[in-house]
Amino acid sequence: MLGMVLAVMLLEACGVGSPDGGRRGDGTVTGVVAAAKTAEGIPDLVVVLSRDGRVLQATHTSDDGEFRFDGLKPGPYRVALTGMEFSGLSPLRTVFTPLEHRVVLGAEPIDLTFAAVGLVPARIVGEVTCGGRPTVGAQIRVVGGSTATVVQTNAVGRYGATDLAPGNYTVMVVEVPCAVGSRVEVVAVNAGQSVDVDFEGR
Repeated sequence: MLGMVLAVMLLEACGVGSPDGGRRGDGTVTGVVAAAKTAEGIPDLVVVLSRDGRVLQATHTSDDGEFRFDGLKPGPYRVALTGMEFSGLSPLRTVFTPLEHRVVLGAEPIDLTFAAVGLVPARIVGEVTCGGRPTVGAQIRVVGGSTATVVQTNAVGRYGATDLAPGNYTVMVVEVPCAVGSRVEVVAVNAGQSVDVDFEGR
C-alpha cells in the first residue's frame, strides 16, 4: 500500500505525461524483482518507467514481486527501482543487479528481472602494529556520513568498524603507544565491501 502511495506521489511530482501528445501504444514491459538466493518475489518496491529523462509510469511490485507497464509505443525506455524503505529491505545489506534496465521496445513484449543480492554490511578493518608487533587497545576513530565511532584493537592488534553505509570515511589513530607514520587515512567503501586500513608505528 505504501509503495502504491509513493508511486502516485512520484507521478504527480514529475508531471507524468506522454511525450507524443497523449497517444498510447500497445507495447508492454513486464518483470519481476526477486531474491537472488531464494527466487522469492519482493513486494512493495516502486518501479519507474521513463523515456528521454521524463517519468511516464510508476507502479509497485505485487506480492509475487511482479510489475507491468502497458500502453507503450516502440522506442527506448529506462526501468529503475526505488522505494526500498517500503519493502522491508535494508540498503546496508541489499543491492540490486542490475541497478536499472535500458531497453528498446519493438513489436514483442519485454520481460525483465531484477535480482536482490544479500550482502554482508560494509566494514573497515585493519591492524595496528608498533615495531612490527600487534598493538593491543589502540583506539581508532572512524567518521563518515552519520557514523562517528571509536573502536579498539583486540588481543592480536586487529580492529573493525562494521554495519557501515556505503560512502567515504576518515580513519584516524587517536591513541597508540608509538609514533605512527600516517595517523589519518581516507577511504571509499562500497556496499558489501570490506576495506583494510593498517597503521604501522615504530
